[in-house]
Order: sequence, then structure tokens, then C-alpha cells
Amino acid sequence: SHARRPSLHRRGSQAVLDVDGSSDPLTAEAQLDRIGSGFYLGVLVLTIGGASMAESLEMGSVAPIHSALARTFGLSHSQRSSLPLITFGGSAVGLLFSGPICDWQGRKLALQLSLLTIAIVMYVTASLPNDANTTFVLVLRFISGFAGAVQGPAGCVLAVESSPKEYRSKVMFAICLMGAIGYFIEALAVEHLMPNFGEEPTDHWRTYCYIVGGASLCTMPLMYWLQESPCFLAMNGDAEGCLLALNNIARMSGKPPVSTEAAEHMRQESHNEEETMGRRRSLAEMASTLKSAWTSWVLLLLVLLSLLDSARGFLVSGSAYLWKDLFMMTEGQFLSPGWLQVISSLAPIVGLLISVQLLFIGVHRLAFCSATVAAVAFAALSVQSIRVSAVSLLCCIVAVKSVYGPVNTCTSLIKAESFPTELRASGFAIVSVLSKISVILASTLVESLKANETADSWNVTVLRNYILSLFGATVLFAFLVLLTPSQNGEGKKLRDFVRPSLGKRSQSYGATGRSWVEPSDSDSDGFGRMTPSQTMPA
Repeated sequence: SHARRPSLHRRGSQAVLDVDGSSDPLTAEAQLDRIGSGFYLGVLVLTIGGASMAESLEMGSVAPIHSALARTFGLSHSQRSSLPLITFGGSAVGLLFSGPICDWQGRKLALQLSLLTIAIVMYVTASLPNDANTTFVLVLRFISGFAGAVQGPAGCVLAVESSPKEYRSKVMFAICLMGAIGYFIEALAVEHLMPNFGEEPTDHWRTYCYIVGGASLCTMPLMYWLQESPCFLAMNGDAEGCLLALNNIARMSGKPPVSTEAAEHMRQESHNEEETMGRRRSLAEMASTLKSAWTSWVLLLLVLLSLLDSARGFLVSGSAYLWKDLFMMTEGQFLSPGWLQVISSLAPIVGLLISVQLLFIGVHRLAFCSATVAAVAFAALSVQSIRVSAVSLLCCIVAVKSVYGPVNTCTSLIKAESFPTELRASGFAIVSVLSKISVILASTLVESLKANETADSWNVTVLRNYILSLFGATVLFAFLVLLTPSQNGEGKKLRDFVRPSLGKRSQSYGATGRSWVEPSDSDSDGFGRMTPSQTMPA
């Protein structure tokens, strides 16, 4: 018999894949749930985790790299102080571009461009002569921050949209674990190549830059097996591309391909009118979608998520930028500052391994408990007698760093599940851009509050006040995570479109079933309130 080409239809606010027209079609997410776990989830974790590891190697060494650049190229005090501002400012601009690129051209392309750019920038930086133009050095740091930021929304959104609901949080924690391993490798490399954290001419910072560039290039071959997000392809009307991606995922997972027989197991009644999809969105159409999406309730959710992510950013980046100085203050005790850094870098790995066993309590509760642990440790670090002892300092820093992974992963899950597919990366990126303000502020404060690049230039009172500001950000994060919509981040069904198409009454169906006549959990704006499109057709 003549094979019928697959097609996509829009039902309400969902995109459904019709393989041969002989049965009710399913959403891409429902097909992923049918496929379940398998080898492809390992490919997903290794590829996106490898990209996260490369970023960890680069961003984890920001403080010693900046010290080395300031010394090698003779940067002025104002230029040195502006290094973190420029780097994280590049991250903010990168996020602004990342979201629209991901929602327009796809998640995989953005990830590839990010890795390639990081490799090029690090190799160029390592090859600069000592008399290189300082402005060019600052530009390279901006591009480095830009490239590193692009892969954040791309990787997270691709992982969420390519994983079955049952394994979504575990996949995200596994990816974050690889990032934590990257930080551990970074600590070992810094100990051997830059034992003085970039403050002495004997530090081999150029070799370290070559290592970071090599790590990015090593991840590139894995992109061959990585599939574009089936949810993204379905939302864009690419039926054949969606079917191909799903079949490749099924094949690598050792499961049967997408077919009518497989779909029979998950059929649901549906009587709504269908809108045939068959053309990828133009940039103008995507811009129009973004413009019309921001209802008052969505904006409220956006503000809440931005405040949550800002508190997280200040907590993580502000403390990570400080550890080098605190370790240097204990120099001459039983362990060198470099080895203290190595030991403490095991904490995020241990923290993630423990947290994944506690996922049964829920993402929100896990994030709250993690923040509580960090708050207690920051309160202890504000006492000078605890900071000057290598043992007590190490214990407190291990406590804080052990919650980096859980806090970051839980926040990413909450952000990714808060937006529909057609603007998921853009919403994720907008929240992340706004949070970059706190990241820039925290890291810039560390540099500007010191008299020079050395750790002993800290004033005791100023250092204590800065640590207390980290404590305040942690408490704010714990409070805000309890205010975020309880279903976001907990493996909720993903929506595909901002507004449902016109149609008859329909029950919840597939990944994003939503009806403006009979709303369900996914019909709300995230706060449990019904969106305007549910009472008045868009």
C-alpha cells in the first residue's frame, strides 16, 4: 500500500504527530514517554554534560585567569576591576541572543556554535603575546562570556524536551553532575598549572587555556548522535524531521520506531478541530509570538522567576569568586590553598549524588533545604576566627559548594517547565539575563572591594559585610522558591503553544493538552489562574 507522509496538526495548544492517519496522533512528548529510558538518554547526558563540563572549566577558573591576565598584560586597576563585568556582561548579551536563536533555528545549532566559539577564543587568548593590546584582551573576555552563556538555555531546554517526564529531573541532575566534575577537573588543573591562582609569573595560565579549548572541541563529535528536540520540530510543523528524530531516539534506545501500533496504547478521544501545520516559523512570526505572549500573569511569573534566579546567581557566583581569596588567607597551614580548592571541588559532586536520592521530596523542597544549609555556612563564615582556620574554613566552603548543583538544577527545571515550547528558550534566557545583573554585581564587588588583585588586600570588616550579603541572598532564594508555582519543575506536562487554536471542547491530550473551555492544570498561567485565552479564544 502507498505510504502516507507524516503530518502535524495543532490541537488547542499542542502539536500532535499523525504518522499514517489511521489512529489518533500523539504529541512528541507522549512519544518520548512511550520510548522511555535507553541508550539515547546516555548520549543526551554525555553531550550536553560535556558542553557543561567545558563551560565549567572556563567559568570555574575566571578568578585566577583574570588575575593572570591583569598581571601578564599590565592591566590598570580599572581594567582589572572591569574584567568580571565584561565577562558576565558578555554572558548577558549571549543569553539575549541565545533564546531567540534556539526558538527560531533550534537548540542543537546554538549548542554547536557555543562550543566552537569557546574553543577559538581560548586558543586565541593562550596565543597572545605579552604586549598585546589590552582592549583586545577585554574583547576576548566578552566573547568568552557570550559563548559560554549561549549553551545554557540551549542545553537545558534540549534536555527537558528530549527526556521522558519520568526521567527528566534525573537527566538534568546527571548533566549538572558532569558540570560539577568539570569544576573538579578545573581545580586539579589550577593546582598543577596555576598554584598561585594566576598571581605569579610561574603560573602556566596559557596551558590551561589550551586545555579548556580542547575540552570544547572534544565534545563536538558527540553532536553527530544528538537529535534536535522533537517538541521543537513538532511545534514548528516539521513532521518528517520530528518523526526522524523520534525514530532515531527509539533506535538508539533499543525500542520500536514510532508507528500506529505503538500509538494505539496511548490513544485518547479528541473531537476538536485541527489546524494543519507544515511550515517553519519565520523570524517575524516568532517576534510576534513573543510580543503577544506577555500577559499580566506571565509577566508576574517572569518577575518572580527573575528574582529567584538573581538570588541564586548572587549566591553561587558571588561565593565562587570569593573562595580563592579565602583559601589564600590560610597559606602556610597544613594544606596549600590549591589543595583546599581541590578538596572543596568534590563537594558539588557529593551534593548532587545525595540530592538525586532525595528527589522524591520534590524539586521545591530540595531547593529550600539546600539553601538552608548554605545560609548556615555563610553565617559561620562571617566570623573571622572560623575563616582563618583552614579546617573550619574548608568545612564551611564544602557545605556551601555541596548545594551549588541542587540549587542550579532545581532552578533550571523550574524555569524550563514554566514556558511553552515556542518560547521556552526565550523565556528561560530572559529570566537568566535579568539574573545576570546580580552575577555581575557579585563578582565585580569582589574585585572592586579589594585594594588590588591579591587576597591579603581585603579589609576585615568589608569582607564580613560581603559574606553577610551572600547570606541574605541565600535566605531570599529559600523564600522565593516556596512562592514559585508548585507544579513547575516537578515533571509537569509541557505546553507547545502560548495560546490554543480555535476549536471545539477537548480534554487534556498529550504533552500540552489545554482547552479554553475545560481548563486543566496546564491551562493556568503558572499561578493556578486561568489565562485570558481560556475564557476568550485567541
